[in-house]
Amino acid sequence: MQVSACPRALLALLVLSQLTPEQALAAAQAQREPAGALRATGEVYVGNTRVTGEWTVFAGDTVRTGADGAAGVRVAQRGVLVLGPGTEVTLDVQPRYFATLKQGNLGLQSVAEGRGFQLRVGNFTVVPSPEMEAAADIERATDGATRITCTKGSFGVFEIDGEASVFLRADETAVISPQGQLQ
Repeated sequence: MQVSACPRALLALLVLSQLTPEQALAAAQAQREPAGALRATGEVYVGNTRVTGEWTVFAGDTVRTGADGAAGVRVAQRGVLVLGPGTEVTLDVQPRYFATLKQGNLGLQSVAEGRGFQLRVGNFTVVPSPEMEAAADIERATDGATRITCTKGSFGVFEIDGEASVFLRADETAVISPQGQLQ
């Protein structure tokens, strides 16, 4: 007996409606490429699902931390993203950048020889030096004002659709105004 496409879709919806939100998220993620391993403490969400402990995150996922939340995302052969309270990051995994910081406090720690661990912040890309371990603390306010402080190694900050750029070494800071001007 052959089942037409419409009843198959209805059957799939019925099956998915019986899943918990965590099971539905896991089923959707099974078809995507893993981006890293997340370790959550306190209030942490992947998409709209609250997660605890360890969790696999995928390209396209948005990770949010609540007022008492924190998370670390370990990415094999690239480094670690550390999200502080009130932070939102989307794991883009695009050729130009790995993730986009929408708001909050983020620590970025890259490994030596790691490639493809750039972070998008507004109209800028923050790029760790691939020759050495590098670390930076990045704070982005809801109005777009951003502070990037290099704490180890070196970073380049490049305007995506422009010419503004700066190179930071340990203990140096760059500021992006709410209007998108690099200072």
